[in-house]
Order: sequence, then C-alpha cells, then structure tokens
Amino acid sequence: MALDDARPALVGVLMETEGKSLSMVATDSYQFAKNAMPIEEEAPEKRVVVPGKTVSEIGRMLEEEEGKAELTFSRTHMKADMGSTVLISRLIDSDYIDYKRILPKSCKTRVLVDRDVLMESVDRAQLVSREGNNSVLFKIGPENMTVKAESVVGKIEDEITAQVMGDGLSIAFNPKYVLNVLKNVESERVYLECNSPINPCVIRPVDDESSFYLIVPMRIF
Repeated sequence: MALDDARPALVGVLMETEGKSLSMVATDSYQFAKNAMPIEEEAPEKRVVVPGKTVSEIGRMLEEEEGKAELTFSRTHMKADMGSTVLISRLIDSDYIDYKRILPKSCKTRVLVDRDVLMESVDRAQLVSREGNNSVLFKIGPENMTVKAESVVGKIEDEITAQVMGDGLSIAFNPKYVLNVLKNVESERVYLECNSPINPCVIRPVDDESSFYLIVPMRIF
C-alpha cells in the first residue's frame, strides 16, 4: 500500500466479493499484489476500500484467534467478527484505480526459477546495490538467468539455473520490491513474466493461482 495520502484509495486495500470468492488488491504504484480466497457463503458483487491499518489489525487478530472470521459491509463501514473479538472500521470514501486495465494480458519472456535460490541471490545483490543506484539487474538468456549488481563497494554476478521461454531480456528492479514478493510466496518455484525492460514484470507462484504480483522495473541509463 502507499504510505502517503496523495491518492487516498491507495493507502487502503481493495476488497472485492463475487460469488464465493473474496479478493484483496493493494498497490503503491510501484508494486502490486492480488490474492483471492474462497468464502463459505455466496456474496453479492461488492467493491470497497478498507484502510490499511484496519487490514493489518485484522491480520494480527487472526493470528491470535482460531476459527472463522465474518466480514460485514455497509455503505460506509465494515465489521470483522472473529468470535471473541469484533473490529469496526470506517471505509475509505474514494474510488480505487481500475487495476484490471494495467495488468499484462500476455508476455514475451517467461522464466521458471526456484524461489529460494532467486531470493538468496537478490538478497546478496542488494548488499552491493545499496551503495550504488539501488538496482539489481536480471539478465535473462536462452538457458539461464544472471542476477547482477555493481557499486563502489564491489560487484556481484550470480548465474541461476532457470527454464526460459521466449525472448532474452535484461531488466532492472529495486531489490526491495522483489524480496517483498518472494518472502511472502510459499510456492517453491515462481514464474517471472516480462515484455520489455520498461514494462511491469509479473511474478506468479507456480502452484498458487490465487496470488498475483507485479513490479515496475527501474530504468538504467
């Protein structure tokens, strides 16, 4: 989520219900995450923006409570009932972005890679990149992928085994955004889906179709 209220809706989380599914969307304009989950009872289509602090508090409460949570929405408020604990919060009265228009429909380069290997490599590269332009370069070849970073303190270049489908590509990211995704993915392998060095890259867990992440790349001159 965004940290400032220049765009009020982005400091919250978009919750959408449709049928027996609840999806949650968050973005700060540089990184995007969507997660969908099943719900027990069919719900009407609804689209509300919940304050980020409320979502964080619900998450904390769910770690302490066992059992089910019931969410109730009115036009202006939401209630989260977790049995022994009830939280009521005002909704954000602002339209969320039409995120479906910005999501890539296809990709020219698709990379299948081990999550832990990529995460460790990016973490190492981050230590070097902090003293430079704070970027990590992914150089995707026909049979592997190289993670590179360079600054005044040194240089790192890790070659990672990967299954590459499509065109070769070099694309740079803020390592923090990449690690934000990888640390919250439980799948052992992930797909990286790219179109060009300036278009957003999609990260998808291999065995979790309910999760979808997108990162805006950095321009390196």
